[in-house]
Amino acid sequence: MRKIRSVDVSNRLIAEAFVELADRPAARIGRLADRCVQLLGADAAGALLAGPSNGSTAALDTRPVQVNEGPGIECLTTGLPVRCLDLDTAWPRWPRFTPPALEAGFGSVYAFPMRHSGGTVGALEVFAAHAVGLGDDELALAQGLADIAAVGIVHERVAREATTRVEQLQQALNSRVTIEQAKGIIAERYEIDVDTAFSALRDYARSHGRRLHDVAEAVVTTPTGSATCSQ
Repeated sequence: MRKIRSVDVSNRLIAEAFVELADRPAARIGRLADRCVQLLGADAAGALLAGPSNGSTAALDTRPVQVNEGPGIECLTTGLPVRCLDLDTAWPRWPRFTPPALEAGFGSVYAFPMRHSGGTVGALEVFAAHAVGLGDDELALAQGLADIAAVGIVHERVAREATTRVEQLQQALNSRVTIEQAKGIIAERYEIDVDTAFSALRDYARSHGRRLHDVAEAVVTTPTGSATCSQ
C-alpha cells in the first residue's frame, strides 16, 4: 500500500513562500523549486517554461535528462496536472524519460500547470524518491505555488517587453531626429528645400545599399565641405 504523504508545515512558512514568489522575480524559479522541496516533502522540483524558454529546465538538478517527453512536457502541452505515483509503471507512457528518472533515484513524479489568464505558461515538476501520493492539501498547495509563480513570470515578461518597446521607440525617435538634422544640413549646403534634400538623402542611401539613418548620421557628423550625398 502506497504511503499518502502529508507534511506538517506552518502557515507562516506557506505565507512566506507565496510572498517570496510574488516579490523576487530574479530568483523565482529557483525559489519555487526550493519551496516545493521544503513544503511538500519532495526530493527535487523544477519547472519547464513555455514561450522563449519552451521545453528548457528552469531550475538546476531537477530533471534526470533533457528529453522531449515526461510529465512536465505532457502537463505543458495539455494544461492539465499529471500524477505518476509509481515510475516503475511509466515505461510505456514515457519510454525515454522513465529509465534515467529511475536511475536518478526517483520513484514518483507530479506536474502542475503554471496557469495565467486561461493559459499555461509552464509546468512545475515535483519528484519524490519513493512511490508516494501527495494528500489533497499538498496537491492544492503545489498548484497554488505554481499559479503564483506563473503570475510573477507573466508580469516579468510584460515588463521586459514594455522596456524593449520603449527602447525601440527611443531608437526610432533618435533616428528621426538625425534624419531631420541631415535634411536641414543638405538643404542649407546646397540651397534647396527640405523635401528635395530628403529625396537626395533617400536616393543616395538606396543607390549605395545603405540604411537611411546611417547616411543621415554620416551627413550630420561629416565636417562642412565634405559632402556625403548630392542631388
